[in-house]
Amino acid sequence: MEKVKAFADWLTKWFTVIVIVWAVFNYFVPSASLWGKAYTGYMLGIVLFGMGLTLTLDDFKRILTQPLMVIVGTVAHFIIMPLVAVALCAIFHLSGPLAVGVILVGCCPSGTSSNVMSYLSRGDVALDVSIGILSTLCAPFMIPLLMQLLASQYVSVPTQSLFLNAVKVVLFPIALGVICHMIFGKKIEKVTVALPIVSQVAILLIIGVVVGNRYLDKIDIDPADPSERTTLQVDPEVKKEESELKKKTPKKYQQDFDNADEAIAKNIKSGTVWYHKDVFNLLLVGSDTRNPQYYSRSDSMILISVNKRSQQIKMVSLLRAAYVSIPGHGNARLNAAYSYGGPQLLIDTIESNYKIHIDHYISVDFSAFQKIVDILGGIDMKLTDAEAKALAEDFAAAGLEVPTGAGTYHMDGATTLKYVRLRSIDSDRNRTQRQRNVLNVIIGKAKSMGISEGLELLNEILPLVKTDMSKSTIVSQATNAMRYLKWNITQDTIPHTYPKLVNVDGMEVLLLDWDQTISYIHKILYPGLEPQKIPS
Repeated sequence: MEKVKAFADWLTKWFTVIVIVWAVFNYFVPSASLWGKAYTGYMLGIVLFGMGLTLTLDDFKRILTQPLMVIVGTVAHFIIMPLVAVALCAIFHLSGPLAVGVILVGCCPSGTSSNVMSYLSRGDVALDVSIGILSTLCAPFMIPLLMQLLASQYVSVPTQSLFLNAVKVVLFPIALGVICHMIFGKKIEKVTVALPIVSQVAILLIIGVVVGNRYLDKIDIDPADPSERTTLQVDPEVKKEESELKKKTPKKYQQDFDNADEAIAKNIKSGTVWYHKDVFNLLLVGSDTRNPQYYSRSDSMILISVNKRSQQIKMVSLLRAAYVSIPGHGNARLNAAYSYGGPQLLIDTIESNYKIHIDHYISVDFSAFQKIVDILGGIDMKLTDAEAKALAEDFAAAGLEVPTGAGTYHMDGATTLKYVRLRSIDSDRNRTQRQRNVLNVIIGKAKSMGISEGLELLNEILPLVKTDMSKSTIVSQATNAMRYLKWNITQDTIPHTYPKLVNVDGMEVLLLDWDQTISYIHKILYPGLEPQKIPS
């Protein structure tokens, strides 16, 4: 216990310095504390409960011995701390619920750390305790009043419910602490030694949330709205092509399609969608949007699978011509799923057919892809002789150095788009390789950036994409990515082996061996792991 007390004294002595260092750290690594954003209320409750554990009935009687000084201190408390909170909101450009939360913390009474600081600074500890008690008793009345004055610009403040919540959040934890002290008496003293540590850790986490949150407000993106699915229509041309797929099937392939339909039906009914907490699957979708009224096909689908257990990253392309079951739309090619119901239906299709859980997606259309490459200042790509010759006219049109043969050339957004869509010289499988080549170059650029620079660039790019990730998830994953990018990255294509390929009226269709495909994808994404229950 002496070691705990010694550490508590040391922490309190250097608390100001630690706060500064912690704030700077969260400035560059915001994900360190952003996870605690949802728990700030609980942190406050812990601090106030700890305060209650240190109080006795004598502490309440002491208020009557110095009424004037206690009143002056309490008034100062409800002026200085709320104004400091308002200043923090202005400095870090906080808004919305988080700004309200910071102001709320500033309006709340002081905790046990205040008493310890008074002791270390050789102040009047008894007076400090008395001010803390009186400010706590006044809190249910003062908090609604101050919030109405200082926070109404951010949200509409429900004064009555706030009063009731103040009683619940402030008075209840303190009263519970006082009761526990009365019941257990001196036994509780062993616990109170560690209370300053608990209070100060909670304060540090709240500070980390405030500082880290500056990146959230800068991000110009909103999570994808599920209702978007109903605002766009299915492209009639896509629907016609896919619905007539079987009608136009040559007789020599009819049995192959019948067998494929049977295999798909069996696969959909059996097996488990794999999930593991140590594997994060992000689906990157490139859509060939032509008409803004319609959902487009998914021109490219690349799965970025981060295995935190093995510290490896898999970059896996899903071939768009794979013949799959699309929920609610029958059997068709994989890229049609996006045109029928956007990213969510595509995810549902991948999960039900390939038996892998998709955590999040990022979708980008042709126009946005070009802009992103241009924001990066273009990229340098190593071209084969065939690729160089096929793209020569596009380079010339863009005013770039025209490739005369194999070599490395600088490409802007327009020429990069031509490159990733190029398949006339070989096959769709080779085209997916080109898409991953571009992604590798972009990753290489990201590796050379610092966290702050990377987040600033991210803020430029995010308005151009669609995603189901929240702002806090984006920042968290972006900062984690700086660590992930040091890991080994390998590439693959699903299906891994060449499946049966049929040509229906000029449209390629891949008929997969589903047992083989699923076994392989589980092997490369979840090596040595067993599936876990997907969190609700």
